[in-house]
Amino acid sequence: MPDGTSAVVVTTGTARYVYDTVGGGFSALLDRQGNDWINYSAAKGPSGQFRGIPNMVYRRSGPNNHFHPGHRNEQACTTEVSRGPNDSVTIESHVGGRWQVRWDITDNGARFTTEKVDPDDPRHWFLYEGTPGGRFRPRDRCIRSDGYGASLSDRWEANTSLIDWVAFASKKVRRSLLFKWESPATIPVSYYPMKPMTVFGLGRRLASVEGYLTTLGTMTMTFVESTSFDGLSEAAKAATG
Repeated sequence: MPDGTSAVVVTTGTARYVYDTVGGGFSALLDRQGNDWINYSAAKGPSGQFRGIPNMVYRRSGPNNHFHPGHRNEQACTTEVSRGPNDSVTIESHVGGRWQVRWDITDNGARFTTEKVDPDDPRHWFLYEGTPGGRFRPRDRCIRSDGYGASLSDRWEANTSLIDWVAFASKKVRRSLLFKWESPATIPVSYYPMKPMTVFGLGRRLASVEGYLTTLGTMTMTFVESTSFDGLSEAAKAATG
């Protein structure tokens, strides 16, 4: 972690999560074999510092950038961690009374809930910026719920009236990272490569740094032991999105 003291680590039967409690985002997400699907580091830009989940609140200028590993000082948040039934772990992070998010982690994955948005400026997004299978490999796949599949070298844009899940499939490790969401409105969804990392955004357009999410919502993030559309579809049906 950036200061070596601000991480909480949650280990389940399917994943290991490393959460920056000051920045308010995951800096590492390891599968059963130890492949890190985020790989945040102090390296500049997309090689390290840009990576993380959810990278949620972004403004072009000023201190109002929140929920990103590595953020400190005026961009920092406060985090509480608690245990629930069946060894579940809940992580809640907030920025004053303006923003609040929650992660509920179980063996089935991690469920993200936006609990509070800034009433004066609620714009945000949910990003996955990382390294599928442990390293960005252009020939790995991005697969959507409408059946579209493309290499990580390709960019695309859709919206939530057409798709409700996206997965990143690593051929090398024969595993995928699935994101399934509930959206109260039709908003853009996009992906583009910023080598050597992914930039997937719920509530983001390709040609914009404007957040299109403004209301509360949920996202489920889970590893799936499949890279096929059929296998991912079955997993998405079982996920609580």
